[in-house]
Amino acid sequence: METKFLVSLMFLQAIINGVNLLRPPDQHGSKCSKNGDLNSNVLLKSRDVALDELYKSFRLPFTGAQRSNNGGIWAHALCPPKEKMEECRECVKDTIDFLKKDCPKQKEGATWSIFPHFYCMVRYADHPNQGNLAEWAWVQFNAPPGPGNATAGELEKAWNNLANTIMEKATEVKNLERYGYGSVLYGPHPQNLYGTMHCAPIIYQM
Repeated sequence: METKFLVSLMFLQAIINGVNLLRPPDQHGSKCSKNGDLNSNVLLKSRDVALDELYKSFRLPFTGAQRSNNGGIWAHALCPPKEKMEECRECVKDTIDFLKKDCPKQKEGATWSIFPHFYCMVRYADHPNQGNLAEWAWVQFNAPPGPGNATAGELEKAWNNLANTIMEKATEVKNLERYGYGSVLYGPHPQNLYGTMHCAPIIYQM
């Protein structure tokens, strides 16, 4: 439970089985909370403004994270910090469109987008505490089957080891980007399991 809790607090951006990094350019997943709707046009407008400000406000130095707030709505975006800022901006912009469509009125929503060789996440809420454990926000993507014959237990063990490793990297004091990545071999015919983890910086202070 401890690993699950910590992984929830840090946005788990991607788990890629094997070396297949190609995904359809329109693959995305959204989750909307079930704790009610934004019940006024003013709040809906504030949500849209907060989201629009996300991709417009990326500036150098680029850290892969951006946040904004407007009229009681907080929004946050995460991209791999080692990538180009313009690619992140475009990914976030497209993801916002998906998020608005998939969660038109809900108080909280999150969307993950996977593009060829790039991925990002956008989340908004009617409160600033978006780093809290949120089971409703978990999204699962379907990946092509790997060539090995690993059991569920072998995969779980590999994932737990990988999660602990990249969690340590992402939370190092000297790691100002709060980003970690890595890989681990698993299965009787060893193959790689890749993962990245990104902490949302000072999300409670937005």
